[in-house]
Amino acid sequence: RAFSDDHDLAVWQACIRALGTIDLVAPTRHEASAADALGLLQGQVDRLGWTPLSDDDDRTRQLRGLVLSAAGTLADDEIVIAEARSRWADTRTEDPAVAAAVVSIVATHGDADTFAECRRRYLGAATAQEEQRHLRAMALFPGRAELEQLLAEILDGGIRTQDAPFLLREALHHRHHRGLVWRTITDDWADLTGRLPSNSIARMLEGVRALVDPSVDPDVDRFLDANPVPQGTLMVAQHRERRHVNMRLAERLA
Repeated sequence: RAFSDDHDLAVWQACIRALGTIDLVAPTRHEASAADALGLLQGQVDRLGWTPLSDDDDRTRQLRGLVLSAAGTLADDEIVIAEARSRWADTRTEDPAVAAAVVSIVATHGDADTFAECRRRYLGAATAQEEQRHLRAMALFPGRAELEQLLAEILDGGIRTQDAPFLLREALHHRHHRGLVWRTITDDWADLTGRLPSNSIARMLEGVRALVDPSVDPDVDRFLDANPVPQGTLMVAQHRERRHVNMRLAERLA
C-alpha cells in the first residue's frame, strides 16, 4: 500500500496488473483479495471521481478509467458498482475511459437481462470503439448461461472470425467457468482452427495462462503437445511457461 497516494499512471498499471494476476490465479480467494484491492484503490477513487476536469491530461483520464474499472471488478466496491449501473442505465455521454470502465463493471456483475442489453448495444453500436467495448464485455458476465450463449454464437459464426479468438482468450480468464471454455475450445478445435485466422490461434491460447487448477483442466499440456500451432510455436511455448508460473503462484496462495 506504499503506492496508494501515487498519481503516476505507470505505477497504477503495474499495481492493478498484480491485483488482476492474483484474482486470476486464485478465484476462490476473490472476497479476500477484493478487500485488499479496495484498501489500495479507495483513495484514488475518491481523488479522481467520475467526471474529468477541464485541465486533466490524457494520462489522468486513463488513470481514472483504470482505477474505476479495477475498483468495480477487482475490489467489488459497491458504491462504484452502483454508480456504473446508473450511468449504464441512462446511457449518458462519457469520457471514453470512464465509458469503458462502466461497461466492464456492469458486465462483471451483470445478469441475463444486462447481457441481452449489452449484446443489443454491440449490434447497434454507432462506432467501432463502442462495438468492441460491448463485444469484449460479453465475455465478462458471471453467469454460465450467458457464457454458453456467447460460446454458441462464436461456434455458429455469429461473431466475426477476427473477433472470436480474442473473445475466447478473454473467456478463458472467466472467474467461474474457464473450464467450460477450455472444453469448448478442445472439443471444437478442428472447426475453430479451420475458420479463424491462422495467426490468431496463438493469441487465443494466451488464455491458457489462467488454467491453473489441475482438477479442472488437467490435460492442457497434453492437448497442446498433440495439437501444435505452427504459426505461433514460440508464443504458445511462452503461454505454457507462464501458465506453469501461475500454477505455482496459485499453490502458494491456496
